[in-house]
Amino acid sequence: MNPDVWVPIGAPVTEQDAHFLRDLIHQAGYPARIERITDPLEIKNGRSWRVYVRDEHADIAFEIRDHNFTGPTRRPTRRWSLTGILRRRRPAA
Repeated sequence: MNPDVWVPIGAPVTEQDAHFLRDLIHQAGYPARIERITDPLEIKNGRSWRVYVRDEHADIAFEIRDHNFTGPTRRPTRRWSLTGILRRRRPAA
């Protein structure tokens, strides 16, 4: 592992989330940096910042991120089907 190699931690985040995640990684005792994404194809929903850590600390940084960020792709735990919705709208007999 080359100590000069910095790897991105997860998907792009907002500026506030990038600073928060960087501070969490620093509190755990690992170096981290943030950079603004310049490629317009990577920017989605205002998430234009990325957090980078050294390659040897990537596993720990991913654990910190997973513990503190749910992510934009998290599904709700309860899903309604069309049948379930229609049954609740029936008038009581």
